[in-house]
Amino acid sequence: MEDKNRMKIVHPKYLDDYKDLPLDHMAYKMNYFIKESSNKQNDINPTNSLKEEKSLLHAQQKEALLSLSSSYEVEIIKAKTDGKLVHGFGSINARETSISIHSVYGIPYIPASSVKGAMRNWVIQACFNGMEPDQSILSEESEANEEQQHLYKVYLDLFGSEKSRGMLQCMDAFIASKDFKLEKDVMTVHHKEYYSGKQESLDNQKLDIINFYVLNNKEINFPLFVAKKEGRHSKLSSNKLLDEAICYLKNALKETGIGSKKSSSYGYFKEINDLDIRKEVYKKHEKAAAAKAKAKAEAAAKAEKLKLEKMTDAERLVYKIQQFKNMDQGKDESKSPQIFKKVLELAEQGELEPAQELKAYWKEINQWDLPKKKKKQGKQLEKIERLKKHI
Repeated sequence: MEDKNRMKIVHPKYLDDYKDLPLDHMAYKMNYFIKESSNKQNDINPTNSLKEEKSLLHAQQKEALLSLSSSYEVEIIKAKTDGKLVHGFGSINARETSISIHSVYGIPYIPASSVKGAMRNWVIQACFNGMEPDQSILSEESEANEEQQHLYKVYLDLFGSEKSRGMLQCMDAFIASKDFKLEKDVMTVHHKEYYSGKQESLDNQKLDIINFYVLNNKEINFPLFVAKKEGRHSKLSSNKLLDEAICYLKNALKETGIGSKKSSSYGYFKEINDLDIRKEVYKKHEKAAAAKAKAKAEAAAKAEKLKLEKMTDAERLVYKIQQFKNMDQGKDESKSPQIFKKVLELAEQGELEPAQELKAYWKEINQWDLPKKKKKQGKQLEKIERLKKHI
């Protein structure tokens, strides 16, 4: 008896029935709907939901960078491919060729390890003549000049070594262009039998046409960040080290490229710009600092208000007089008619602490023992004489 709850297994020969479905994962259409006998290949377009997911992914990456900004200097570099790009060309695939598609998000991407590797490779090629640098550069016997030694120290700080971890980290690079697709491309192998060692190089051998997919003239975001601490070797600030890393990335994208088939001009970039995430970070930190200062001031004001509410009138006035020391206008405030009137009223009621506190303050600012000859001090001398009757 047939079990109706059993899952239906789709046999490969029926896959064509599903090829027009709006599958969100681009790898499915690239890998599963192919025919061995056919060289035909169509462009692969993303669904609308996948485009929305890509936009959400960029927002998530940016938010992640901003959340890291308390411990890392962060930035995003946007670059446009100068023609075609194919990454992961030689990976194991149902086809003879492949392209890197994220296993979760289902869109083309460049892994973070490849981005960092391209940067490191550029530094080695451009700064160390293509030779892996080592500690011998810093030895007394080394012929390296100060600039080369400094470059090596920056290299160690960013990329690390077997003994220390590098301060530079990268995120996966995803397409930033609004519209994108996997475009069809081909390469033609001449004299396949000759290269496989089966025949001589003859003109009657059949051409071997290999289909593969590429990205063409698309913008890609490259997020990177550096730990906020002074370089262990170079002694550069984290901000300066991030500037160095950005310089390495830009040069790598322009000069050495990334991905496969670079000898055929694939994988190079142009129109490379910073997105100035650091400016947003500084604004965010300034806003957070202002909010923290405001909260602290409000809490202090609330605590002071509660403190004052528990005081008597005399204690409250003593406290107010004590604050004149911390005020730019404290001297003038201490002589105000309102303060003096209140001090006298409490003194007449037997509350002498405010009068004594006012006397101590005036002595401290040299406004108590005044010469009687100066007419302009008449009002102050009159106040002093009135206070002396009570204290």
